Amino acid sequence: MKFRNVIFALVAITFLGASPARANEPPYPEFIQLMHNFEETSTAFMLNAVSSAALVGQALTVEPDVAKIKSAAATVSEKAESLEKASTEVQTFLTKNKSSLRSVKGVADKIEADSAPDNVTKAKELASSLAAFAETATEQQFTVYANEGWANSGITVSPGDIIWVNANGGWTVSNAYGLADWKGYICQSSNIYNVNKNAPLGALLYRVRGSAKSDGYPLDENKRGQIDASGRLEFIINDSDRRNNQGQLDLKVVVLNGEKLKGLVQLFQNTKGENKE
Repeated sequence: MKFRNVIFALVAITFLGASPARANEPPYPEFIQLMHNFEETSTAFMLNAVSSAALVGQALTVEPDVAKIKSAAATVSEKAESLEKASTEVQTFLTKNKSSLRSVKGVADKIEADSAPDNVTKAKELASSLAAFAETATEQQFTVYANEGWANSGITVSPGDIIWVNANGGWTVSNAYGLADWKGYICQSSNIYNVNKNAPLGALLYRVRGSAKSDGYPLDENKRGQIDASGRLEFIINDSDRRNNQGQLDLKVVVLNGEKLKGLVQLFQNTKGENKE
């Protein structure tokens, strides 16, 4: 969506000798007010949409802030409604009065194009997609103990979901080892006691209960994981002999809907491309 400066209209009207106070003149003051209101609501919508896009982008690389995402989605939806109202007012006014605005026809044509129903539809589509994504974003906290088996998080996930895990605390697999965090003992990537032979001993593993990948996955370097099945999300320490283990990890798990996230990112990219035209 493109934005125009109302000053352009004021200058055009002034130089063309159109005085808002003159009797029987075209309704310039109302036109300027409507245009100014539309510009303000358009700018407010786009600024909030850009802010939301930044939050969504950050969710791909750093800790997602679910509360901020939900708040941003609510604000964008509110701004989209205001934009629709302002656009309707402009379109209604121009339908009745455009023929009398010949001296500023170029400005009227531009504001008419910018407030067109198609542009409003795109704004509402973006707001709706952001709201749907925010609604499915969940956050839950629980603890995984080093001496226990697969821990049921109580979180239900679906294929394509993305999880982000913040793990605080530490654990050890025996007295011979020091305290490890969620990454485990990096130098011990191969051990007969590993649940997952391709992950470091002592690393935090996740899986979906009942899935084909029974030995689970380690998180990537950004503390993220990709879900490949439907069911309950479980976690465990990467150690099959847990009798002498000690410690725990306190987890905060954020689940993002992968399909809705992809669609939202695509909408943001499309909107960005249109604004550059």
